[in-house]
Amino acid sequence: DVFAGSIGDLHQTVVTSLLHDNQSQAALAIDIMDRNLYERANDCRWWALASIFSETLSGEQLSDQDGKKIGAVLRAINDLYTVYTNLIVFDRKGRIVAVSAKEKQDLVGSVLEQEWVSRILAIRDAQDYAVSGFVPCPLYEGRPTYIYGAAIRSVGHHQAVGGVAIVFDSEPQFAAMLTDALPRDSAGKVKDGAFGVFVDSAGRVIAC
Repeated sequence: DVFAGSIGDLHQTVVTSLLHDNQSQAALAIDIMDRNLYERANDCRWWALASIFSETLSGEQLSDQDGKKIGAVLRAINDLYTVYTNLIVFDRKGRIVAVSAKEKQDLVGSVLEQEWVSRILAIRDAQDYAVSGFVPCPLYEGRPTYIYGAAIRSVGHHQAVGGVAIVFDSEPQFAAMLTDALPRDSAGKVKDGAFGVFVDSAGRVIAC
């Protein structure tokens, strides 16, 4: 009985320790994701304040040259912020004016019809933003991701004249976040057999 009790206590201690470690790793993964996605919300709001976007979209009619100027700014931003596959500026009708991705220039002139577009255009405060659900998106090759967006407001007024939409590169970014949170051995390598997943409130796997 003494030996059995001691072994049982030791087993319980080990299991409790393992569960605590796993809980800590899971909390770390969520903290990393929260901070990362918070930056995405900040990025779209900050870039929507760019005067070149506001002044250009506030005009009566946009020229091809206007679109090229906006596109050049978007490319410069995207070169610095590689967590996005594309940055998009659209007008008050949802028509794409410019994109950052060179291979996606054919999108210019097309109209965005996703539900988050109307939510972006309805924003009246520079502190607000909109984000899509984590669903398959044609802007991300039909794969699920988040699209963050903020309204571009007219010069001197609060009405939206367009918006900025940013396509989060979710697959590699979420994978990197999960890898950073995995348990490691004394050599700093991920322990054999360890893996992590992000799941939503319904238990659906977002990333693994």
